[in-house]
Amino acid sequence: MGPERTVLSFSSDHAKADRRAEVLKQNGFEVRSVTSPVQAQFEIEMGQCGIFITCPVVSELTTADLVGVFRRYCPGGIVVLIGAPRRTAIEAEIVLDESDDPDMIARAILDYLHRSERGERSA
Repeated sequence: MGPERTVLSFSSDHAKADRRAEVLKQNGFEVRSVTSPVQAQFEIEMGQCGIFITCPVVSELTTADLVGVFRRYCPGGIVVLIGAPRRTAIEAEIVLDESDDPDMIARAILDYLHRSERGERSA
């Protein structure tokens, strides 16, 4: 499976993380779920470099730090920010509202990948 189908999903809510992973796997993604910033950074540094999803309950500072690490280790990766209205300073390819609906997340990623294949990079 290519890196564009590998997802690192960071959420402190275990139930949401499990549901998100289930839906993403049903849509053909390989998913690695983590529940702490330390775990997320470790996975990024170990090469989980396709797609990085954050959750809205993580602080903006922690999210910014992790996105920075992701960009350094995974320069071609895709960042999905959930809960973006308060996270205006963090750059992401995909920005979603705070609903954290796993089906919406999967659709947004699939749409982005489809547009990327056609050369349309805007989210």
